[in-house]
Amino acid sequence: MEEHFWSLALETGWVQAAIWTIKEKEAHVVAVSNAVAWESDEDLLSACDTVLSSIVSGLAENAKEPSKTVFGVPPGWVGEGQIKKEYLDRIRNICHKLSLEPSGFVVLPEAIAHFKKSEENAPVSGVIVGVGTDALDITVVRLGTIIGTVNVGRSLSVLDDVVEGIARFGGAEPFPSRFLIYDGKSAELEDVRQELIKADWTGELKTKAKFLHTPQVEIVDPKMKMVAVSLAGASEIGQANVVTFDLGEEKAEKLKEEKPEIKVEQPKEDLSSHENLSEVAKATDFGFVMDQDINEVAGATNPNPVQTSANTPSFVTSPHPVSNPFPRNPISKIKHNIVRLPLILSGAWPLSAVKGKMDQRNKISMPGGEARKKMPIILAIAGAALLIFGFIGWWFLPKAEVTIFVSPKKIEQKQLITYDPKLTDPDISKRQLPISTVSTSVSGDKTKSTTGTLTIGDRAKGSVVIRNGGSDDIGLTAGTILTGPNSLKFSLDNGASVSAATSPSNPGTATISVTASGIGAEYNLAKGETLQVGNFSKSQVDALVDSDFSGGSSQEVVAVSKDDLSVLQKDLTSELTEKAQNQLKEKLGDDEILLDPATIATASGITYDHVAGDQASTLKLSENLSLTSYVVSKKNLGNLARDIVKGQVPNGFVVKDDQISTNFDTKLGLVDGVWKLDTTFNVNLLPQINTDDIAKKIAGKSQKAAQEILSRIAGYVRAEIHLTKGFPSFGTLPHVVKNISVELSSEK
Repeated sequence: MEEHFWSLALETGWVQAAIWTIKEKEAHVVAVSNAVAWESDEDLLSACDTVLSSIVSGLAENAKEPSKTVFGVPPGWVGEGQIKKEYLDRIRNICHKLSLEPSGFVVLPEAIAHFKKSEENAPVSGVIVGVGTDALDITVVRLGTIIGTVNVGRSLSVLDDVVEGIARFGGAEPFPSRFLIYDGKSAELEDVRQELIKADWTGELKTKAKFLHTPQVEIVDPKMKMVAVSLAGASEIGQANVVTFDLGEEKAEKLKEEKPEIKVEQPKEDLSSHENLSEVAKATDFGFVMDQDINEVAGATNPNPVQTSANTPSFVTSPHPVSNPFPRNPISKIKHNIVRLPLILSGAWPLSAVKGKMDQRNKISMPGGEARKKMPIILAIAGAALLIFGFIGWWFLPKAEVTIFVSPKKIEQKQLITYDPKLTDPDISKRQLPISTVSTSVSGDKTKSTTGTLTIGDRAKGSVVIRNGGSDDIGLTAGTILTGPNSLKFSLDNGASVSAATSPSNPGTATISVTASGIGAEYNLAKGETLQVGNFSKSQVDALVDSDFSGGSSQEVVAVSKDDLSVLQKDLTSELTEKAQNQLKEKLGDDEILLDPATIATASGITYDHVAGDQASTLKLSENLSLTSYVVSKKNLGNLARDIVKGQVPNGFVVKDDQISTNFDTKLGLVDGVWKLDTTFNVNLLPQINTDDIAKKIAGKSQKAAQEILSRIAGYVRAEIHLTKGFPSFGTLPHVVKNISVELSSEK
């Protein structure tokens, strides 16, 4: 059955995957995923899982899902020929969580240059631009040789960033008139392409970036990028120099790149039993020199590697699988005298060696004479020291926190407890505990909409003629009431004297102005209406409306009601009480609990901006509140709870302070200066175990084995194991017992 492999490109902000296999020295790309965005390390792990899952269905039904993985990484992730530690940790985590077996890495612009050279059957010259979310990676290639890479932070203008990056290379030689741009998002690449096309490279920009003519701008399709990474892995693992793929339409490209020479020195002893190698030495540390023959003077060094950034490695892939994952001194040679040492992540990682066509003039030589004789000793001592210190660190430095959650036995007991502020010491047998006073003051205001109604308006006015048909004069005072139809009342504006009638047909008269006693249009009487005057009989004295009454009107408006006043005060007092209680709780010590039912609130400074009956749509209240309460000791409550439930605790179980909770409820309340409260104690009984013994049993065990041991504890529900950050433990618990913290807790 043919073996399949993963390719996984990890770019800043994007991740993309491919599946490939090797058939008769031909690399066949089975499927390529779309790029998925990521921001945090958690997003990266999820994005990797997404892209891998999205294309695994492309495998045949009987095919085995791949595990060996070639990683494509940006230049900024690599320094001195190796992946930087912060990015190495990310790759370790991905491999661990997704069960991937790393086979090596390749720097993306170098893979693209290699792919283009093979595709076009000629060495590539150009400026390769990796478009990241926060920065650009700009790599200059001349005739297939990587001149260098610079990293430029993103600004508002991609063009300005590219010009800045190119300017950092300096030199009078013109740059290749070709741009190759790549990332995981095709849409953004087109925007970048248009901006670079529109630039005046031979005009105003020529002083900063010298080109002989306007450069071409090409987009490296994200899927072709994955084909390049896959070919890099296949050419090293299976010596494949042909790649076939189906990415929407059938097409095959023969990549005729000659397989570069790779020089790997195999180990002479088996170190595979060691599980960690924390550091990889540089070639020069062991006497390797560049551009010198082995017979030349010892100590010759690389004259001047041409590289504008230390994080610009040449094309790197994984060599053939080797039996020993820790070769002693693997060295590869590439153009421009850049020396690479292998990437070693853990005991499971094979080597990553440098790939590229070798320049016959460049040689990696050992110093001659005595230095050459001493080299094996130096290497042996350095390797042994490295292994010893790595083993010591792996054994003594890791730490772990283990929390065991068990299903507790629960006891609930309710008793009437006396809380006395005059006591100094608790009396457990009498169920009496001392308490102390705490107080605070708060103030605030609150506004609410009014709900009352009020009728407002004007009174009708007019004049009447008082007619006296009696034989005697009458005197009327101001305010005398006149009664009209429908019992409408009017009053005289002024007093008047009305003479007696001279004959039955000629009564005495007086004209007087009147005002309605109430508001409303119903008081607008018409001319000719007759009204009763005071208590006089209408047959003797009456009032005749002299002209139409007018001005009477009324309307209903929103006003303040008595309920509005009381509701607003209740709501504000409740809010201020809660605020004051929170302030009190913030002042409590670790051993204090607030007796909520024993809290007394006193309001003062109550001020409303309106009174009941005022026309207003809102009502505002300002208030001061003083809060007095009491606190009781947690320790005293715990001791009291233990005494109450002591006869109910079965053998093999214990009561812990953090497993006791208390609820208070008013029963008798305040009686003779003491508080008598119903108190409910909820106690979780935990199995009695020796945490030191548990730590000894799980020390040095894998997490899976530790979980199996912990599951035998009575009442076990689950366990959480947290390996603290620091020296890597590679999934096992610390071997030193004191570095393991074990806690027992109840499952809520």
